[in-house]
Amino acid sequence: MNYSRVVLLVIIFSFLSSSVSFSNPPNKFNHLVLAKRSLESKFGVRFVECFPFKENIGFTEDQIPLIEQCLAGVRIFELALDQVPRSEIYSVGISTRFLWTGGFNTVLIPWDASLGETVTFLRSQISKEKQEQFLNKILMLKRKIDRKFRISSL
Repeated sequence: MNYSRVVLLVIIFSFLSSSVSFSNPPNKFNHLVLAKRSLESKFGVRFVECFPFKENIGFTEDQIPLIEQCLAGVRIFELALDQVPRSEIYSVGISTRFLWTGGFNTVLIPWDASLGETVTFLRSQISKEKQEQFLNKILMLKRKIDRKFRISSL
């Protein structure tokens, strides 16, 4: 009975200390998960998407470079958020270009952008007044469409 407990403990210890552990440096996917968790806890980012518009990402070996690129983008984004306080970004897509979305709290960041480019981009956020003007224009357009075509689901 005692012998089986010792063997079981050795097996568990071997498993937990093996090279497949979660923090293993070569495992980029695990680092990406940890970086995402860091963005969530430090900055309130709710969603991180890697190459959100890319269809058909291929097989596992094709995905490795994409994961590495996404991790590079997430790391730069995190460094940039340290320098741009109160950016109020809730969703980020690691992509191939910079883009603010119409919701103003979602951005696309190129995976290969420099820290300086990313900081400049984040500082270029549209003011609250201009955001409200933009949303009011959309609201007026929706009302016009609703009146003309009687589409109430807009």
